[in-house]
Amino acid sequence: MAARRACMSCGCSRRQSVLLDDHAFDFLPGASIHTESSRKYDHVGFQDLAMESGSRIAHVWQDANGWFAVFGLQSDGLDANADRV
Repeated sequence: MAARRACMSCGCSRRQSVLLDDHAFDFLPGASIHTESSRKYDHVGFQDLAMESGSRIAHVWQDANGWFAVFGLQSDGLDANADRV
């Protein structure tokens, strides 16, 4: 179940200041902000991961090319027809 890792970041091209909740964050040129860490699994790898957590794949939505998928999981012991929140 080897996962491929993807990391994303934004780079600052010039000096700038960002105000957030009355706090200023100053960035110098070349500063990097880490924005995402994710793991990419194939269908079998994600199924294995779900099973390890006590869940199973109830539904898969996938693009026509097979490049992207969203997996709907169901925990063991839950009724698949139960009302959803």
